[in-house]
Amino acid sequence: MFFFITLSVENLFHDERINPGAIGSRIRGLIEEFLHGHPQLHVGLAWSRVEGSEAEIRVFDGQHKIAAKLLLCIREFPLRVFIVNRRKTSIFYL
Repeated sequence: MFFFITLSVENLFHDERINPGAIGSRIRGLIEEFLHGHPQLHVGLAWSRVEGSEAEIRVFDGQHKIAAKLLLCIREFPLRVFIVNRRKTSIFYL
């Protein structure tokens, strides 16, 4: 199950288990694309496990786009969020 949502950066967490790499110098190319009017428009991918009334949105694809947008003072990001069900076996079970 998944849904699309736009969230502010304060509500997002990096998933270090699925995507452990640091952003590093690769962000320069993305910043240049944004400044030249050629942004990458793919939504970031994230997952969440709801436990009671608590849930964290963990981003595992799209960190570079989010970082580039932050440098351009954009603070809200579109995401496709997969819901993790602990009772079922799936490729998104974490």
